[in-house]
Amino acid sequence: MSAHGVSAAALACGVLTLGLSTPAFAQVGDDCAAPIAIVGLGRVPFDLTTATTGAQGQSEPLCNDFNLPGLTNDTWYTWTAPATGRLSITNCGYAIIDSKIAVYEGTGCPTASALVCNDNDFCSGPSRLEFPCVAGRTYTLQLGLHPGALPASGYLMMQLAPLPVVVATVTNPATGVQYSLLSQSGWHAAEAAARSLGGHLATIGDAAEQAWVHQTFSSYANQQRNLWLGYSDELLEGSFVWTSGELGGYTNFTGAGADNYGGVENWVHTVAAQGGAWNDNTSTTNNWGLVELPNPAYAAFCLGDGSAAACPCGNQAPTGTTGGCMNSLNSSARLSAQGTASVSLVADTLRLVGTGMPNAPALYFQGTTQQSAGVGVAFGDGLRCAGGTIVRLATKANAAGVSFYPGAGEQPVSVRGLVLAPGTRTYQVWYRNSAAFCTAATFNLTNGLQVLWQ
Repeated sequence: MSAHGVSAAALACGVLTLGLSTPAFAQVGDDCAAPIAIVGLGRVPFDLTTATTGAQGQSEPLCNDFNLPGLTNDTWYTWTAPATGRLSITNCGYAIIDSKIAVYEGTGCPTASALVCNDNDFCSGPSRLEFPCVAGRTYTLQLGLHPGALPASGYLMMQLAPLPVVVATVTNPATGVQYSLLSQSGWHAAEAAARSLGGHLATIGDAAEQAWVHQTFSSYANQQRNLWLGYSDELLEGSFVWTSGELGGYTNFTGAGADNYGGVENWVHTVAAQGGAWNDNTSTTNNWGLVELPNPAYAAFCLGDGSAAACPCGNQAPTGTTGGCMNSLNSSARLSAQGTASVSLVADTLRLVGTGMPNAPALYFQGTTQQSAGVGVAFGDGLRCAGGTIVRLATKANAAGVSFYPGAGEQPVSVRGLVLAPGTRTYQVWYRNSAAFCTAATFNLTNGLQVLWQ
């Protein structure tokens, strides 16, 4: 897309819009293989009154509303970002319609999950969403109706603003963990900014961490601030997960804090005026993102987002995803770590956590090197990342797509992996994925994880 000379200075001034005076599109774009090319920002006319319902993009989990994931009378568009920032798309106030909007990375019919999808978002029918975009990348938009709704015409409004920036970085003296406070934005833009910093929106593991976060950031610089956390039930209503992949049972919802009011609240923030209690809200609400920066002892590598070796059958994960190649669940399985990696038996609390896998056996294994200098090699439906001398740690049974090692009564990683002195080891999960998908293989793998033992 041409931005007609968009400058960094223009972006720095805030929201950027380019008004379009073109008349309404003729009914084209009815097929994802032949989308309408959107040029510029601002008002984009649409007409769904003669659009048909295609076969593509009808089962996207993020678009599931009241058990109806489809977008009927759908029309497809492509748009190329003129600059890196957060794009908001809405037809609130620009159409009388009960619509849905989904966004996919790249061109052509979708082969991976949507980046974001929205149905109502407090607009009583029209849709509104926000997502982070990267300069020069092309995105595919799907606009359609909530199943059963009447078709209509109107406009989409597209606006581009900068990603949030770091306001302050503070270290928790009790744990040594660093946190960065971001400027205001919606949830997806805050999570994108967190990933650009190498972390995720914060994971709160216990009451002590919650109390410190509230005391430190809820009134930072004498300004009351509601803080975005990396907790959402965007994929499955009522099933909240952390973007970091960490497991934990601590929550701080009070009253109607997780009420999904209006059916559109899936993203969690703290409420400064309520002592830091948690509340769910829409993704486009402006709050301050709280980033938890990664433990330098743990480094993900060999990712399935195209930054490493090519995934075996074009099953690349969306850019910025920190897991492996996509699997039959339309998910990028991820390996992360919790606790402390210490060669001292009493201090070794390392736990390896795998998420986003089918409910099937999963082998956790340890290596001594990064395969092919860290980019991995094609193996089954994924990439083999951990190499060198291999130690099988344990085979676990995934439940709700998740497993971990060690569990209760199991040997610490340092004992099972024979880690006797400080140094590095690599880890990965090899999991069964028997559904018809990708290659003829019946398995896939997570990303690789390098751990610095001390």
